[in-house]
Amino acid sequence: MPEGVRKTAGRYTYDDYLTWPDEPRQEIINGVSYALASPTVRHQELSMRLSLVMGPFFKGKPCRLFAAPLDVVLSEDTVVQPDLLVVCDAKKITDACVRGTPDLVIEILSPSSASYDRLLKFKRYADVGVKEYWLVSPELAMIEIFALDSGSFRLDDGFMQQERLRSSLFPELAFAMADVFDPPGAGIPVSREMPESVRELLEAYRDRASQRT
Repeated sequence: MPEGVRKTAGRYTYDDYLTWPDEPRQEIINGVSYALASPTVRHQELSMRLSLVMGPFFKGKPCRLFAAPLDVVLSEDTVVQPDLLVVCDAKKITDACVRGTPDLVIEILSPSSASYDRLLKFKRYADVGVKEYWLVSPELAMIEIFALDSGSFRLDDGFMQQERLRSSLFPELAFAMADVFDPPGAGIPVSREMPESVRELLEAYRDRASQRT
């Protein structure tokens, strides 16, 4: 997880953020700044593929799809750059940034950001009312979808590369996971080297997928 830097006195705000250079990219969460690692080729490839499969659905609709880097000002002390996001309220969109809570946020995990996206940003996104949150796991070829429920996220569904993803927030938004992840044939093997929590998720998804067929 990126190491947070606290302001000497008080908290960092969007006004502070505007004075910082574009590189290295940084985010502010609850007044603490976090430097972001440069994205990998795989990360950018997945971001592009998600944009390509999702873009046609939102074309001509009030809800708009955006990709990083784009500043999203959730509050004066929280400014983030989600990998992808969907905003349905045009009043939140300005020339410089998005001001307010997106409806859908997607983060592509990396070894350096996984705990940051799963813990710190996970809670902050729920606190500000993001309706649906996707976590994309490149190494596992898996997307987890979390839905906001009484102010907290609950795991709504999870999809592996042989399945067809469908959003609960946008029920008509659906695509083959193979259009995002290169299908390896039999799928990702469940390795005993994986963290137990991830292995259990994969096995649960596999069980559910076999029951569907």
